[in-house]
Amino acid sequence: MKKLWLTLPLLVVVLAVFLVGCVSHPYEPVVGDTPYVEEGYALYGGSITIEGLYPGWSGTVPLKVVNGEDKDRELFVSAHSPQPEKTKEGYEPLPGEYLSWVTVTQPSVFVAAGDIVTIPIRLTMPEDADYAGKQAEVRILVEDTTQTGLVQIALEARWFITTAE
Repeated sequence: MKKLWLTLPLLVVVLAVFLVGCVSHPYEPVVGDTPYVEEGYALYGGSITIEGLYPGWSGTVPLKVVNGEDKDRELFVSAHSPQPEKTKEGYEPLPGEYLSWVTVTQPSVFVAAGDIVTIPIRLTMPEDADYAGKQAEVRILVEDTTQTGLVQIALEARWFITTAE
């Protein structure tokens, strides 16, 4: 009887590990370093931090969109400032007059079913910019314009920008 009490907990742990391994972790195929999407679409690089932005700085940040196997999509991509209450703590929405710093170089994008597209987004702080020592948040909105019906879903990438003193 004593031997049963010693092996029973071990048996329960082994069984639990087996069940969790089989049930909670289904096989998820990966395409390179990009997650596989069966239905819908997803963003890869949905949260970007850019630190030390200074007047005259310019660069391009790629936003990767992974389309599901279910259908072709026409996407519309735009930048906007979030509502103040929806920004990350310590950050403010990038003021509207500075939103022109963010340029979606390819705002309309066709993505075939199962394909991946990289959308270049340019960030340029003008030479005469007066926005030193700030932390701002910008959202990159990706909308599927082929959706129909009452409920339509859009995805957002969050950019956290810190400017130099």
